[in-house]
Amino acid sequence: MWPTILDTLGALAVLASVAAQIAFIRKTRQSASREARPESARRKPFR
Repeated sequence: MWPTILDTLGALAVLASVAAQIAFIRKTRQSASREARPESARRKPFR
């Protein structure tokens, strides 16, 4: 029983790590692409 529980916890830890890496990559890509665009191409807030 314990090996199954530990394997499951290990798999969940791996999935959480991958999800965190994907979120970090997406965040850094968005900020990099935001800086690369000229000011005129950026979205203006709707008023």
